[in-house]
Amino acid sequence: MKSLYNSTDTECLKRAILALEYNDLTDAMLHAEHIYLVAFSLGLGTKASAEECLADFFGGESEYKETHNKLFLSFGVNPDELSLGDLVLFGGAAGARAAIFDGEGLIELGAGRSGNAVKACEIESEERVVTLRPKGALEGFVPSDDRPDESELSGAQRALVMTAEAYLARGYRCQYDDSRFTRCGGGEFRWQIGFRSPEEYTQKAFGYINCAAFTYEVYREALGMDLGALYTTYNYMLHYRTNGFTEGEPARPFYYEITHNETKEEKDSVHDRFCKALKVGDVVVYRRNNGNGHAMLYVGGGKLIHSTGASYNYKEGRETFEPTIRYMNLESSMFSEGTIRYIFAENIETLGIIRPLDLFDGEIPENTASRVNKMNSIFAEKLISGRAYNVNLGDEVEYGIEIKNGSSEMRTVEINTEIPENAEYAGGDLKLSDGVMTKKIKLAPEERVCVSYKLRATGKAGSKISGGGTTINGVLHICPDVLISRVVTRDEGERIKGVVSSDFVSDAVGIELANLVYRSAGVAASIEDSSDIEGALFVAEEFYTLRDNGVYSSYIPEHLYGGRNLQTQNLYSASCKLCSGRVRLPREFDLVIGDVIVVKDKGEIEFYLYSGEESLRILNSRLEIDSMPLGKRLESLPAVHDYFVVLRPKFE
Repeated sequence: MKSLYNSTDTECLKRAILALEYNDLTDAMLHAEHIYLVAFSLGLGTKASAEECLADFFGGESEYKETHNKLFLSFGVNPDELSLGDLVLFGGAAGARAAIFDGEGLIELGAGRSGNAVKACEIESEERVVTLRPKGALEGFVPSDDRPDESELSGAQRALVMTAEAYLARGYRCQYDDSRFTRCGGGEFRWQIGFRSPEEYTQKAFGYINCAAFTYEVYREALGMDLGALYTTYNYMLHYRTNGFTEGEPARPFYYEITHNETKEEKDSVHDRFCKALKVGDVVVYRRNNGNGHAMLYVGGGKLIHSTGASYNYKEGRETFEPTIRYMNLESSMFSEGTIRYIFAENIETLGIIRPLDLFDGEIPENTASRVNKMNSIFAEKLISGRAYNVNLGDEVEYGIEIKNGSSEMRTVEINTEIPENAEYAGGDLKLSDGVMTKKIKLAPEERVCVSYKLRATGKAGSKISGGGTTINGVLHICPDVLISRVVTRDEGERIKGVVSSDFVSDAVGIELANLVYRSAGVAASIEDSSDIEGALFVAEEFYTLRDNGVYSSYIPEHLYGGRNLQTQNLYSASCKLCSGRVRLPREFDLVIGDVIVVKDKGEIEFYLYSGEESLRILNSRLEIDSMPLGKRLESLPAVHDYFVVLRPKFE
């Protein structure tokens, strides 16, 4: 492998490229930006597209190069001189594209899940070719190969490192909670609604977690170890402000209160004592003077893994797809003056290390042991094809299992999946025997395969097909459950689409009009109408609260419980208060034809109908087409002033 990086940074960059191969990004330069964010917590500093970059480079003076001097520029490309992480931009009559060198070949960026390797020889005939090398990833990073060999780590340390990297390998998935948010402790968010392993994060099941909660969940998932209250940086540092630890609490090998008057010699002394105290598996915590802070997990080699938790963008009225679990270089980030995490900055108060491993005396959970011993450098994901989270009795649901061998050796992968309740086998690539589907696959280095199978819904209305029960090399992989309930069939959906596409005119509006559309299409479905929809759905308190037995509560799909400032029952801990300001944003694959989206924006209530078209229909007298494409409308929902909610009609 051709790489200018030390072995530790090379491995981090390789993992970042692999993690971000599985994404829905269509902007090539944003894709590259995210790879470097994951690998080094370092962005490229550009918002320009590949086409804009090429136009700038070939337009005489390169304003882009002057503004973003983190990049080294050379025109053309020499495959023999490429290094891991180099970006190649090329364009001709067909437009501009970008690729990243993964050490073996060029991987196309911005192609979503369909991205394939691009061979260097294919770009020689392009009119414009530029090679970029992100200097920021090489400058300021202290060459360090001190990441201990796996044989030097304890079993618990290996479990922590590989579990943290398994979360990181989910790429853009760990960004916001597809369940519900809760404020805990010092006003910070953490996961709730049960525990989630990294293998539960799929293309269509996302998760958000803040920095301290990430370290908490890594310990819980990797070792089955509950760190108690230590899921906020406030609580981490609160321990240092008390009179020591009580029995049974983690050790504290390092603590320093920053005076902001330190001499260079004193700063060097703090650095040396801190690094000498640090061990793999430690939680590094600092607090700012504004009450905020950050927590990170040390994984050796001068590297930390942390969660930025900053992926939900209200200001622009859209959700972003920025990966939040990242590597970070300790030296260049915490001990380099001018960086946002420089520990001697004026806004930093305290720096500490907590070592929960001092208290661990249990056994490594079986799932973790399999992840460590059998899944190293193997990426696997279980997905549901299409919009199949809500199906009718007798419908088929297709599952896909994608696997990639990210190692340099031939690897064998074994898949075992049970047929869940309320379903029967309907065919596929797996072999069925005694109710269990199995397959053994041999993968060459860098090889990717996808196997699939189908299940037929056999349960009664209201039952579910479980998304669990699949192990890949002994590690349990989960995807969302499928609800079996009466929804619009394909034929009924076409009839609804035909009605709204006709010159339909009515005096009815809102839910009344939606019900009229159902009847006009011959669909025996309806939503109970109410003249006071705001009062029927919500009460005007500090946060809107869904009425447990309200008129519309039974029409809200359980995986689409609404939008901003909509509360639902917190199922994680009785000690956590119900004061969530963010909940799940629906995506296109969540919707079923006939769904109604209710939006309250600055006092005005708007109604939209999903009919399977590229844009929603406004439920006004003429069923006008929404001016926004469907995806953009859904992305804009969090920006509404009060709330949104999705209603699904019931069948008679």
